[in-house]
Amino acid sequence: TVGDNAPYLGTVDTLVRYTSTNRVVDVDVDDGGFLYVNVRTVTSASKEGAAGGGGFTEKYNVSSGTPKQRSDTVWTFAWPSARPVGLSVNRGATASNTDDKLYVSVAEGTGNVPPSFGVWEISGVAGTPTRTRVFAPPIGDISRSADVTVDALGNVILYENNNEHVYFVSPPTGTNNYTTNSPASVTIVVSTPVGVEL
Repeated sequence: TVGDNAPYLGTVDTLVRYTSTNRVVDVDVDDGGFLYVNVRTVTSASKEGAAGGGGFTEKYNVSSGTPKQRSDTVWTFAWPSARPVGLSVNRGATASNTDDKLYVSVAEGTGNVPPSFGVWEISGVAGTPTRTRVFAPPIGDISRSADVTVDALGNVILYENNNEHVYFVSPPTGTNNYTTNSPASVTIVVSTPVGVEL
């Protein structure tokens, strides 16, 4: 449902078919219309996945028809003993996906040597992708619910709910300000400033 009293009444379409041993945890779409999916390997005993159960970040071309199967991936990055959590596409300056980057938050599993928790950047998504860990939180591992997003300026923001931290991971160079215009009839007043730990 959407909201409390507004059920979705439209057509439901299956984009990718997964088995019961896989759990989709996040999705996003790039400027080229490609679908990115974080998938976690799960067990029947725990829908969160066994410790070190691993997962995948996958890319699908859904413009060529759906539903897709796991064998239809354009590319896949495996996280053998870690848990991919959130993902977000940083849409580059062009309307093409050639300058898009994907950011993935990854929680630790067991036996990760070297550690893989934190935020990873996947660049070259339109061609041959590469991944690089761009941020390892000083608090250590992140939770299996931590999420990542990208704002209008390209700041990568990690929300880590177990330790109640919000990190601005990758601020752009130069001036960092952006104005979102609101309707003239809306006034926002902050009467008590609230401190934010960054």
